[in-house]
Formats: sequence, structure tokens, C-alpha cells
Amino acid sequence: MTISSLLPLLLLLLLVPPPVLPAPRALNIALHAQSSYSVHGWVAGSEVTTSGLSAALSAHPSVNHTEVFAPFLYSTLSDIQKYDVALIEGFIGTVPSFISTLRSMNPDILILHYCLDTYPHIDDILSLDVDAFLTNSHYMASTVLPSHGFKAHHMNLAVDPSVFLPSPSSPPSSPNPFAGIDIVYVGQYSPNKSNLLMMLTEAAEFAQANGKTFAIYGHAWTRSDDPKHLLPYWRGILPFDALSDLYSSVPVVLGTTESKQEDLGMINNRVFEVLSCASNLIISSFPALTDLLGPPSTAAASGVFYVSSPGDTAAHLASILLTSPPPSAPPFNPPGRALVQAEHSWENRAQSLLGFLASDAFPPDAPAHRVNRPLVVLLYDSAAATSQNQQYSLSHYLSNFRALHDAGAIDFDAVDLEGAPSVQFHRTVDLLIARDVYDGAIERQVRNSESSGVKRKGLIYLGGPLAQLPACYDVVGWDLDTPLPPPLAAFPNTLPLPDTSAASPDLFKKSVLDQTINMPPARSKIELLKISTDSADAVGGIDESEASWYIHVHVRLTEFLPPASGVWCVYVNGEQVRCVGDLNGGQRWHSEGVAGLDAGVSFSMREWAERGEGADQISVTLNAGGLDYKQVVSQVDEWIAMRTAAK
Repeated sequence: MTISSLLPLLLLLLLVPPPVLPAPRALNIALHAQSSYSVHGWVAGSEVTTSGLSAALSAHPSVNHTEVFAPFLYSTLSDIQKYDVALIEGFIGTVPSFISTLRSMNPDILILHYCLDTYPHIDDILSLDVDAFLTNSHYMASTVLPSHGFKAHHMNLAVDPSVFLPSPSSPPSSPNPFAGIDIVYVGQYSPNKSNLLMMLTEAAEFAQANGKTFAIYGHAWTRSDDPKHLLPYWRGILPFDALSDLYSSVPVVLGTTESKQEDLGMINNRVFEVLSCASNLIISSFPALTDLLGPPSTAAASGVFYVSSPGDTAAHLASILLTSPPPSAPPFNPPGRALVQAEHSWENRAQSLLGFLASDAFPPDAPAHRVNRPLVVLLYDSAAATSQNQQYSLSHYLSNFRALHDAGAIDFDAVDLEGAPSVQFHRTVDLLIARDVYDGAIERQVRNSESSGVKRKGLIYLGGPLAQLPACYDVVGWDLDTPLPPPLAAFPNTLPLPDTSAASPDLFKKSVLDQTINMPPARSKIELLKISTDSADAVGGIDESEASWYIHVHVRLTEFLPPASGVWCVYVNGEQVRCVGDLNGGQRWHSEGVAGLDAGVSFSMREWAERGEGADQISVTLNAGGLDYKQVVSQVDEWIAMRTAAK
């Protein structure tokens, strides 16, 4: 065949368009924050982080939808058919249940935990059922997490430069509430923040000696004697949307880091946010920070000044505020903003995250191995399978569970006790199932087990007397030739019957995954019983401005299971009094009388008046994770009587 004879064929091939390959399906990504300002009334860095990352991911062409969830804000979780990826920032009591719920919606989801500290304890973080970790600690990413079998990716925090602007967003005609402040600190008081009291004390003394204005915003400044000399500078709690305006209005922002985070080399949001607002940052120094921003001379060129010993804060304040002419209008530090725009935006981090998800760490055709995937244990006695149907049933259950194990959905262990029902567990069992007659040796052991290492219990019924199903069982199944007693027929959580018509692999998989999570039982109740008050000062003739009163809130909890069912919190007039659930160890609460919580919060009369609270009315809100919360407004006569007596 000659070249000329091929020309028509070549022309035809050129005219035929190339096949269009289907584009990868855009991702649905769920994010989880530790709190939400709209519900909790206070701002955590977790909310700022997830908000910024969510916006950056949403703008990426490979992402279809993102949404940020938080404790008590899960009502829209089922609006999306399934999420492909979840990113959880920090730990709070609802996190284990959130993870399990997502896995029941989509067993193939990839869940990552963004480890930015070790609260409440490193063991709690390492027990989460996640596929991998992100962390802003090189040490955690390279050493701690891999040593426990986890995939890990280093990713620093960042900032959204379109939110944290170099000048206040309010129109020039509107008064700037932060105008005139020269030095500011924003954050909760904590004795665990390196150099905090030293830096703030030096700032207060500098401001007083040089006619400058110093301000503090944040929580917990009235709950300790340590910072009492700083209370004149405290201006309350900053609204969620005011942080950028504050930073860009003030020439100098003070910053600190929790001591544990410093030790692990974790750099917090504040560094990037202050620089994005083109302000100067004076911050306690630690190696990871100097590795990122350079030695003192390099960092100072970007508006970052390190504190390592007494006197450093005052010296830096003098170098910035006592220059001629002194800084008078924003932007105060343009080079700092240029740095974060180039290297430390959430757009940069979104690219890093999506690159990690597309890397060899997650091969598309291989089942993911998760260190903490749910453990299901089936206890049985092979000799008890007396009929052909029961032998078939046992074989079917075992093969279905093992298929889930091989697919990476669960860990499964089957224990044939062979007439000697005794077994010890060396790790937490998410679902322990007895396959036995009711009141048989295996069934009794499971029913009576009070081990804290067993989260949920199940029964595969082989027969025997059963007037009612014991309350301890969360899931039941039964064999083909077993007469089905009414208690089982009415039970809501069942394993599919082991026959080919009713128990397809997908149905069995969904049923098992649904039952290996701790969702709040329908019978859970939380109710307010009473509110009482008493004086913290029993001596007569006390000064009203210094008197303190305690508000006591009494609640009753019945059949409530924290923390996997979620934290529960009490708020008094919008301020969080106490949250319970992070460290309860999953114990089930059931109390018939006044129990569960006797939480007190104290206010001095002066503080009560300064906060603008109504002195005769107290609003108490109970929030309990996925449960409906109850809000109660109560007239407190004792409060009025004690206030009158104090006068």
C-alpha cells in the first residue's frame, strides 16, 4: 500500500473527534469543627480553620460540594446522598459518632483527622477510626503517627486573604470600634500558654508609661486570680466576624502558643491571620516558628518579632510604636501580607490536601487498611448447630462477616468456644455477638458482661425461652429454622436473615455498619429539674459590687450514652457553663433522681451588670448532641432576694 493511498484514511482520522473520556466525579467533602459561633457563642480556631479550608476547596474544579458540621449542627448531614471525603479538625465528644455515621452512609469514604493539638489526650486521637492524618507538626507526621500505623501528611495552618484584609471593612463614614487601640491580645486565658502573663504584663506597663492603649478580648479572664491585674484591659468577647477588622486596625498584635503545641512544633492560625491583615505580630518564639519564618532579622522584615526572655515584649513595642513618625493608619505591615498571599493561603493548603488524596497513599483499587476500623466478634459453639439449616446459617454469617473484613470495612474475629465459653478481649470490641440459645452459656456471658471494652451487644437467636428481649442487646438476628418470638419480630435493629433472598452482601454490609456505631438510643432523655442559687459569701454586710452568686443547674439524664452519642452542654444566659462528654469513657447514664450534673457558674454583681444581663431572669439551655435541646427561661426569686440582702 502506497503513502498516497493512505492519505484519505489519514484525513478521515483527522476529521473524527477523539473520544471524550469521562471526567472524574467531583468530590463531596464534609468538614467538622469543634464548635460553631452561632450555637456556642464563642469562636474556636477550629471554626476559622474549617471555614477557610471549605471556601478554598469549594473553588477547586475537582470539588462539587463542601459543608462544615459541628456539635449540635448535623441536621443537614443527610441532604447529600454520600460524602466522599471528610476532614475533622480537633476532637470533641461527637467526633466518634460523626465518623461512624459517615461510614454507614458511604463505607468507601476517606476520613482524615487534622491533628493540630493532642486534646484531650494523644490516646483519644490515636483511637479515632480515620484513614489518615493531616498535622501541622513535622514530628507527628514523620514519627508519632507512622509508628502507630497511620498515614500522615504535614500541612500547616493558613489564612483566607479575602477575609483577613489589610484595612477595616466598615465604610469610612462608620465609626471604627477598634480605632485608637495600639496593642491587642485576642484569646482565652490559659496558664499553659508560654510567656502569656509575662508578655501581657509588659504590654500593660508599656501602654501605661507611654500613653498607649492596650486591649484584651477573649474568654476565661474572670475565672482565675492570676490575670486580675489585667482585667482593666479586658473588653469582653470578640464577635466572630470582627477579628479581621480588629487586627487590621491595630499596629501590634500579641501572640502565644500552648506549651504542648510549641513542643510539637505546631504553628497556630494567629500568625497567618495577623500577617494577612498587614499588622505586626509579637509572639513567643519556638523552633518550628523560626524554621518557617527565619531568624529574628528575617522575620522582623515580615513584621514578626520573637519573644524569648523578659524585656523582649517591651523592647519590640518601643521599636514599633515609638518610632518617628509612629504608625497611624493601616496597612501597618504590607510585606507580611505579601508573604501569606504567596505561601500560606488556604488555596495553597487545598492544593496540598487534594494532592495527598490523589497520591499513592490511597491506591484506587486496594481496600483501605484502617488501624481503628470497627471490631466485630462473633462467639459461637459449632456443636450447637444441630440442624442443616443452622449449619448453613453459621456458614453464611461467617462468610458475610469475613467478606466485610477482607474489604476493609471491619475487623472480624470468630471464636468457636467449643463448650468452654470464656474469652478475653485485648482491644475495644465495637459489636460483640452471641450465637446461642437464650440463657445458654455464651449468651449469659455476653448479656452479663459489664466490660467497658465492649461498646454494643448482639444476639443471634437459636431458640429457648424468651419472654422479652433483654435491654442490653442493640442488634439481633436469627437462624432460618428458629421460631421467631414476638420480642425479636418487633426489634428495630436486625441482622438480615442468612438466606440468599434476604441477605444480599450490600444489605448485610449496611446492616452491620449501622449497628457498629453508637447513635443515641431513641429512649434517651434529658430534662431540666431545677435551678437554684446561693451566695459565695456567707458573711453579712458584703459589698454588692464584690459579691458572687452561684447558679446551680440540675438535670436528669436517662439512658444517655456519651461520648460517642455526643457531648452535652449547659449554657446560662448564653455562656457555656460546663460541657460533659469528651472524657466519660462511654459509660451509660441512667439516673432516677437529681443526678448527672450540678454545675455552678459564678458572676459578681458588677460583672453581671457590665455584661448587660437581666438580673431577674436566667435563660438555661441544655444541648445534647443529636438529641433535641430544651431551652428553659426561669424566674429566680432567690437571686432577687439575695441581691436585695446584699444592699
